[in-house]
Amino acid sequence: MATGDREDDPLLPKDDQHPQKLTKFNTDHHLHVPEILPEDFEETAYAATLAITVKDLNRISRKSPKSGISVARLLASMLLLWFLILIQVYLLVQIKIFVTSPAVRSIRQVYDSFERHMYKGYVKQSGYGFTLGIGGPHGPYYDVNAFETFNDKGTVCQIPFSQWKYLGIVLLIWTLTIIGEIKSALNQTLWLWNLETVPLAEAVVKRDDEFGDYEEPVFIIEGLPIYLKVIIIITLVLPRIIIAFLLCWLGCRWLSATLEFQEVLINGVALEFIINLNSLLYDKLMSTKNKRDVMNIKKHLPTGPFDKPTVYGYLGTFCWALIAVLWVGMYLFKLQMVIPGYNWDVAPACAAWTAERYDFWRI
Repeated sequence: MATGDREDDPLLPKDDQHPQKLTKFNTDHHLHVPEILPEDFEETAYAATLAITVKDLNRISRKSPKSGISVARLLASMLLLWFLILIQVYLLVQIKIFVTSPAVRSIRQVYDSFERHMYKGYVKQSGYGFTLGIGGPHGPYYDVNAFETFNDKGTVCQIPFSQWKYLGIVLLIWTLTIIGEIKSALNQTLWLWNLETVPLAEAVVKRDDEFGDYEEPVFIIEGLPIYLKVIIIITLVLPRIIIAFLLCWLGCRWLSATLEFQEVLINGVALEFIINLNSLLYDKLMSTKNKRDVMNIKKHLPTGPFDKPTVYGYLGTFCWALIAVLWVGMYLFKLQMVIPGYNWDVAPACAAWTAERYDFWRI
């Protein structure tokens, strides 16, 4: 490591008296409880921009001799972040126009022809450009034997809703992927809000300890002014949450409108690359020096009631899995607008056709 890479700023406050507290005494239970050590930022464009923004604004507020470099790096990191946001938003719009909408129109056309044939013309308008059989599969007009003369069996039997358990698992995996993104953003929000409110010049503390892989000073964000907390949440965290929610809806819609079982899984993998752009741009476009600086910027974690050993503290994350399951169930049976009013009548007609062609034991 070159000497020039070390941060040598005499204006930066140090915590020399207690450089690294490892334990604190709990007077209630007479136990030495480990104190939470400063935490690394995740290696993503969003997190790196947050870390660099706080450190550079702190340096600028103290009128450091390196303020000019800080301004340039701050602008570059913000440019990278908003480049990421614009790419993600652009892809969302284009996927909606060129991928999802045609897929939805196609699956509705196939289902419309199926309904007209199976109900012998006893259908009603759905209000979305296709028809629905009157009475559903348990009504007087549904004739399962009419499927023998239906000409497009291979297409209609691959409507994902006909195998809702398979579709549900794929949607659940996709939803958990999105929840990971939302959880990271919410954790950043909670961390920001729980930080001590201090002047910007006192936000970062320099320590000469070794917290990571590099034997060089680390910079711990121990507080922020309230106005900066709000600005960061609005400009850095909120866009990430909004994009994640839009991706969740759009991904579920596209997967539900995919007319081949194997393509449902493939499309789920393809969708993930939009989320991974966050890490991709950090890895490919962030300079080595900036990456090293991000590794040496740590988050001070304020202690609170959630740090105590409780059932929620150990198992609370499973609530996210429950949320994912509830969302998938609600989407499949109540909220999906791929085939609004779906009669759940494809599976009974396709049972024999599907069993003949899809068998676990068949090579």
